[in-house]
Amino acid sequence: MSDALLNLLGQPATSADVIAAMAEYGVLGTPALSEPDSPQDDPNWYDWLGAGARGVEFGFVDHAYLLALDPAMRGHGPLILAQLYFYLRQPGVNPYQGQLPLGLAAGDDRAAVRRKIGTLAAGSRHYIRDVWDLRSFRLVVAYRPEDSLIESAAVLLPERPWTPAPDQPQQLPRCERLVQLFGLEWGDGALRQALAPLQPELFAGNLEEDEAVDMIHAYGLELLFPQAEDPQAENGGCVLAAVRFYRDRELDAYGWKGDMPFAITFDDAPPLLAQRVGRAPDEQQDDDLDGFALWHFPRFSLHVYYSNFANYPLRVTVMRPGFWQSAEGG
Repeated sequence: MSDALLNLLGQPATSADVIAAMAEYGVLGTPALSEPDSPQDDPNWYDWLGAGARGVEFGFVDHAYLLALDPAMRGHGPLILAQLYFYLRQPGVNPYQGQLPLGLAAGDDRAAVRRKIGTLAAGSRHYIRDVWDLRSFRLVVAYRPEDSLIESAAVLLPERPWTPAPDQPQQLPRCERLVQLFGLEWGDGALRQALAPLQPELFAGNLEEDEAVDMIHAYGLELLFPQAEDPQAENGGCVLAAVRFYRDRELDAYGWKGDMPFAITFDDAPPLLAQRVGRAPDEQQDDDLDGFALWHFPRFSLHVYYSNFANYPLRVTVMRPGFWQSAEGG
């Protein structure tokens, strides 16, 4: 049945075929977007139904959000079936008994899954989970730690990247140049000149209060200006202490298109990061869905926050020495 389910990806929640499939798996209810906790927050553009009784979960997403259409269209169009989760060994969930996608079997371990899927995908990223970007969808396989048998398999339609704006600058500041700007106040001429192609004055807002210049939705870039020691300095002494680069659609950002330290890219699986840097992280932590790696160098510290579901970086932050300790409270 899973192949028939896969064919439903991209259909609206109101489709007769989607409704029939949900009924077949005993999934009750109608997907709907939840209201945000605060009027200033966006709604959660996803909703999930199912899982417990038959081991299948249906994930729906706002059409405009999925396709990176005009944000004003969000919440006014259909919800699209964009994710399917098949649970085989998930605590508290009855195991899925049907056919798994792409010829996978309930008794397959990690090695067997890689043999079966490895020939189908040009793009793969391996870590705690295995991820393959196939032609029509993304496949994410999780494994039970004690025996590496499949714990769950997910197929999903990734969020579409933003279309580049026609007025994007021809050249973005190099990462090395941004590091050279650490310690400069917002009003410093050298800093303003280096950032001039980005028109940063359009994004500064209330710098003293926000302690950041937010260019996330324009360039996938954020400049952090924590308060300096001298309260008489311009803007309360805000000095550049860190720059943060965003993956496309992370926090709805436009993806950073410039370079990053050690030639790190947003397609690098977590194990590749240490290879890029040339040594193991000074600190690393992994949770179920995300993790981070941290390196300290004489001129800067490097923090990479990554997804343990999709196996790629979400945000890359370069910081002045000592900023990580101060940001973490010592």
